[in-house]
Amino acid sequence: MPLLSAKNITAIGTIDYDSEDSRISEREFASLQRAVPILSGDLLLTVVGSLGRRAIYRGQRVAFQRSVAYVRPDPNLASGAFLFHAMGSPRFQTQLLRLSNATAQAGVYLSALASTSVPLPTLPEQRRIAEILDTLDDAIRATGQVIAKLERLRQGLLHDLLTRGIDETGEVRDPNRRTDEFAESASGRIPRTWVLSRLGPLVSILCGGAFSSRYFDPDNGIPLVRIRDIGRTVTEVKYCGPFEERYVLRDQDILIGMDGDFLVTRWGGGRALLNQRVCKLEPCTAGLSRDYLFAVLQPEIDAIHRTTPETTVRHLSTKRIEAIELRLPPRPEQDAIAEVIASVDGRIRGERDEHTKLCMLRQGLADDLLTGRVRVNVAGGATP
Repeated sequence: MPLLSAKNITAIGTIDYDSEDSRISEREFASLQRAVPILSGDLLLTVVGSLGRRAIYRGQRVAFQRSVAYVRPDPNLASGAFLFHAMGSPRFQTQLLRLSNATAQAGVYLSALASTSVPLPTLPEQRRIAEILDTLDDAIRATGQVIAKLERLRQGLLHDLLTRGIDETGEVRDPNRRTDEFAESASGRIPRTWVLSRLGPLVSILCGGAFSSRYFDPDNGIPLVRIRDIGRTVTEVKYCGPFEERYVLRDQDILIGMDGDFLVTRWGGGRALLNQRVCKLEPCTAGLSRDYLFAVLQPEIDAIHRTTPETTVRHLSTKRIEAIELRLPPRPEQDAIAEVIASVDGRIRGERDEHTKLCMLRQGLADDLLTGRVRVNVAGGATP
């Protein structure tokens, strides 16, 4: 039987486990259940390490280590679904942090956990609040699943396009029916009209400059794109000091974070400055489409990330970027491939925007409902 720990309680309130998790025998499982029984409807709360993640136990045949506390609601006083949401609130999470023993691995004793508190409306109101927040959580999870599905679709589609390409009719080539259109290469079978080329001769790479923090300003000046701003269109600071024009970014410039996860993105926040630890790639030949480069670059950078030794912070060098071997179709075919991938990327962005909106709505509504600023009509609906 699975023996789970705090790591198996997810941030979205689910229990996640697979065949890789620890196992115990049926006899050990039965012994644990006799000693510390867990019942369907009990709340699970992580109290060691990553504090405050929670889930509702639904009767799965699993056991938990001591890093997970069992919280059993009194049905005469509290709804388990309501307590699930209340324990996820900033107010409750702050209580846990204050109670943690602040050793090498933060933890909360059960006796201390019993001293925490939550606002407690009537049971009918608790149930209605839980229904509203559950509905939003379901929508957030569903959107997350759509995003994951689209990302898998993009990955599979890009693989097909980079091994088979798109013919003159706009269809993906079939290597089994049109064998004469393919040839063997150092990176496998590719269309005959394609070439392999190192990225170095095809692009210019500019690493960002060092800008003095004494000229940083949150409101005035030109936005400064630091590594923490990768993937965003709004930066945390602006720069008011002197700078070289070569560090100026414009919309659609391709950027790579040189530390951490090596993320590839396109800048979309207008005129800005390129800070150190971020580099810009610019095609320097008409034979390479900027859109095609962006469409295919992240998987290549991910491959470098996987082979980079783990240190305190992983670092990406320009030499490794230049050494990337790129499959290069004729320019019209690059544009066709980029258009297909851009269409999927647009759908992913739309779903991510929706996911962000739902999360913000949920956060604001939970804060209002769980503090009583907005009261609910138990017959349905929320009323100020």
